Amino acid sequence: MNTSIKPATNPTEDPTKVPKSAGRVRVNQGLLSILEKKAIHWLAERLPEWTLPDHLTILGLIASVTIAIAYLLTAKSLHWIWLVNAGLIVHWFADSLDGTLARVRRIERKKHGFFVDHFSDAVSVLVIFTGLGFSPLMRMDIALLVIVAYYAHMILTYLKALVENVFQISIGLVGPTEARLFLFLLNIGIWYFQNPRFTFYGQSFTIFDLVGLVGGVAALIAFLVAGELQRRKLAKIDPLPERYRKK
Repeated sequence: MNTSIKPATNPTEDPTKVPKSAGRVRVNQGLLSILEKKAIHWLAERLPEWTLPDHLTILGLIASVTIAIAYLLTAKSLHWIWLVNAGLIVHWFADSLDGTLARVRRIERKKHGFFVDHFSDAVSVLVIFTGLGFSPLMRMDIALLVIVAYYAHMILTYLKALVENVFQISIGLVGPTEARLFLFLLNIGIWYFQNPRFTFYGQSFTIFDLVGLVGGVAALIAFLVAGELQRRKLAKIDPLPERYRKK
């Protein structure tokens, strides 16, 4: 993709401005990103011709609803966790492949695809963790904390994409795939140990509660720190005029 800056066509045009047609740079520094990229490209080239990116997006939403329902059903039996894990695999397949399939087939719809992809991500997280919050595996208040933390990072990601033209998919070494894998393994641990509970200061917590509480608080702190660092960075790139600066 050529994102070189074209010469200004009129005196009032800013020659340093990146053209609107230039695509955002996608950055994924997740631990599994290199292997994942090869795998999803291989899969995208072998999908049936009738398969379209929108089909995969719908499949991902169906998988997220299935995950939420399976979490609810753990109130009857923890064996339903295996359906959760099956749903996570399908969700990874659908969510990872929709954009790659569009690029491989050269049928990208940049505005529509960007909106639908990330809107469906937001819906999936809301559905999955609401289902988890209503299940015996996690308290609803902690599930809502995780949702808020996720949305906070989504907001920061989109703001950075607007001001820097860079879309940061991962947070440190953790991207969507690493997060799903962690949840997959955590589910197996919950099933194996039969959802043990721990009591602190009269409050009962499951493993999911403890992980969600620590992870949610840490994610919100990281959000605030990353936001402040980004503000300082932009303050240097886009400073106040000299006459308004403090002496």
